[in-house]
Amino acid sequence: MPADEFVSGERCTFAYRAKQPNAWLSKLKSSIRRVSNQYPEMGYPKIARLRKWEGWTAGARMVQWLRRELGLAVPAKKLKRRRRGPSTGLPTEARHRNHIWT
Repeated sequence: MPADEFVSGERCTFAYRAKQPNAWLSKLKSSIRRVSNQYPEMGYPKIARLRKWEGWTAGARMVQWLRRELGLAVPAKKLKRRRRGPSTGLPTEARHRNHIWT
């Protein structure tokens, strides 16, 4: 009876040891979270530049990946509500024949 049949699984996954959480990565995550909460309108490229100026070696793609993992995003823009009715300053009906509206 082969050893891999005895251990119900592949031999390569049986010997795998999970990596411990990286202290550098956890500090970077807390730094990104702090800046994202301080400046919610700032996107990942600007946050990556700020991190580089402070000495972090993470690139923009890594910052983007970490922000997505942390659930951080730039708030969506609110749409402008269109004014309706007589207060718009535009005529709502023709005043005379051949009246030009615009």
